[in-house]
Amino acid sequence: MVPPVVVYQSAVRDGDRVFTSGQLPMKDGQLMTPGKLGGAVSEEAGYAAARQCRLNALAAITKQVGALSAIKRVVKVIVFMASEPGFTAQPKIANGASGFLGEVFGAVESCITCWAATSR
Repeated sequence: MVPPVVVYQSAVRDGDRVFTSGQLPMKDGQLMTPGKLGGAVSEEAGYAAARQCRLNALAAITKQVGALSAIKRVVKVIVFMASEPGFTAQPKIANGASGFLGEVFGAVESCITCWAATSR
């Protein structure tokens, strides 16, 4: 599990539900993709970063519930990304997160929200 970079919990359990905080694409203690999609970050790197964020979220959830097999369903996935103006492949990047969940659980039954910040 990736430790939080500020003061918050990576995941909090409330009864039979676990809520996760935003996950950064951290791998081996390093940010995978500094920069913006459509600029310094390629679509392939963005897809891999979205996948890594879901992996980090699942690790945080697993810490709360004890085993990956205890996770019954992921209800909602929100994908945030930074992109250059004119970049339009945000849904493709978000598929890195939802596709990974499909690989792990065999089906995607989540609501997916994609949010992109651009600068002008």
